[in-house]
Amino acid sequence: MLIVRRTRVRLKDQPEDLIPGGVRFARHALRLVRRRMANKAAFASKGFVTHLGVHDPANNAGDTVLFVALRALFDKTFGPQVWLREAVRKEHSDAFYDHINAAGKAIVVGGGGLISIDSRPGSPSGWQWALRREQIDRLNVPLVLFAIGYNLFRGQPGLTPAVVDHLAATIEKSSFVGLRNTGSIEKIKTFLPESSWDKLAFQPCMTTFLRHYFPGLSPDHTARDTKDLALNLAFDRRELRYGKDEDAIMQRVVAAMRHVIAQGWTVHIAHHAWDDDPAVAVFRKSGLPVKIHRLNRSPAHEVVDFYARMPLTIGVRGHAQMIPFGCGNGIISLVSHEKLGYFLKDIGQPGWGVDVHDPELTDRLVHLIDDFDRNRDAQRRIITEQQNRLLGITHQNLDRLRPIFANRA
Repeated sequence: MLIVRRTRVRLKDQPEDLIPGGVRFARHALRLVRRRMANKAAFASKGFVTHLGVHDPANNAGDTVLFVALRALFDKTFGPQVWLREAVRKEHSDAFYDHINAAGKAIVVGGGGLISIDSRPGSPSGWQWALRREQIDRLNVPLVLFAIGYNLFRGQPGLTPAVVDHLAATIEKSSFVGLRNTGSIEKIKTFLPESSWDKLAFQPCMTTFLRHYFPGLSPDHTARDTKDLALNLAFDRRELRYGKDEDAIMQRVVAAMRHVIAQGWTVHIAHHAWDDDPAVAVFRKSGLPVKIHRLNRSPAHEVVDFYARMPLTIGVRGHAQMIPFGCGNGIISLVSHEKLGYFLKDIGQPGWGVDVHDPELTDRLVHLIDDFDRNRDAQRRIITEQQNRLLGITHQNLDRLRPIFANRA
């Protein structure tokens, strides 16, 4: 069993986390019970909004934040909605969608990298929304795709004709199609007829401007000028991320951390998922005095609070960059997936990233950390400027959706 294997790994690499891990599991289970109760009440009401996403993200701290963030953004903009939170990867019945048509206000799909081909094996759509092709025509409430992304890894085959057909039909049915980076827009255009391109809008991920609306944050909220650095290393699909270079890449990252620790930095390893466990072994073997933080199964506000306290985050996962950026803090991208490059391009800072396969990875990382440390105020001004731009784009998009979601007296 998976839980047995994970317990063995924990006993070997991080036995001190067994009890805290049990506490996180219990709190997570309680949140699931509360969500199911809220869902039951929402389903029995009138005028609810169905939010299709990954709402049980025990294995992804980024998903924990982004789906909560979407609802918080809509509630602040349009007034509190009655939310029915359903799993985007679950195949729902025709009767389910018929009930939404009869009693619901709208369907919101997203955000996240939902356009992927391996996150939900056997999906009837071929991407993450497990909606059968014939069910698309059944929908008669407004359909909104919000801040979703093209999420295929390097080396993966493109979208099959069946996936393209499903995606094209979904886009045609949608009232709004928001893609979270311009790179995703350009990628999707290569699969769709030109007649569909006008429906594709740039909608940045809600996590990139968190401090403008997320509870507990404020526009002037940034970390203090400490020498705390968060590092996220991802090991899902590791053969696609790192290939045969994984050991060399990890050694280069460790060497960079060894250098900056000697300069007085404290390194915090940020786990977003169970898949990130190998990072513990990497750093235990190195002997470096790092601190391990397991963010999966933590509630959204705790994940955000962690990154809000980190002046700088180095990340492999996309949301290990977008969340700290959204808190107003510095980022350095370890690019093993094109989506990180897409984000850096959209904020005008491609130089804030380094490809994991770069043989000069150690020196590049050290240089970027030193540059951040010397120019914190200047980088924060850039972040604030870009956040305001992304927020402005979002406000324009939300104005288009106001007739659907605005609460009426």
